[in-house]
Amino acid sequence: MPRSPTEIKSFLSITINPSIVPKFVRSFSRFKLSSLLLLVVLFAILFLGLLRWSERRPVQWVAYSTQSFEEHLDHNTPAIVFVGASWDVNSLVVKQHSFEDKKLKRIMRERSFTPFYADLTSPSSEVLSFLHRIGRNTTPTIAVYSGGISGTPVVLDGIVSADQVINAIASQSKPTPNNDGG
Repeated sequence: MPRSPTEIKSFLSITINPSIVPKFVRSFSRFKLSSLLLLVVLFAILFLGLLRWSERRPVQWVAYSTQSFEEHLDHNTPAIVFVGASWDVNSLVVKQHSFEDKKLKRIMRERSFTPFYADLTSPSSEVLSFLHRIGRNTTPTIAVYSGGISGTPVVLDGIVSADQVINAIASQSKPTPNNDGG
């Protein structure tokens, strides 16, 4: 085994014959730190772009049906039901402004809320039955089901801000366990 730097150099030149090393390995050895840095920067830009895209992406509404909503509640997962109509200006304002708030969308995404849109543009018995069940008869109406707390939603109606929806979500949040035994 070689011990001095000269012996190591001669050992490597004998052991590693450049003609048997594949071309891509030789070119990889010329790969510079600046190239690696460039790749890291490009991946960071791509990641940040995808993150911003996810923040700007509109809410992906699920069409309300009694069956799909009941199945969703059976899984004990959080949901928001927005009852609106295309002929109702207030519904359009809430849908286009309150639900497009970055903070609200982030909270809904982090807490895995499923947004249901119950459309009353042409009256539906399912949507009217839902409104009756929560004790309302107007649009826009929002019902926040945080899952696991109770079957009773927090209900908001009229022109509602994003902060009001966030507060409704917070009011139904599960309490975190106290680690000091209390």
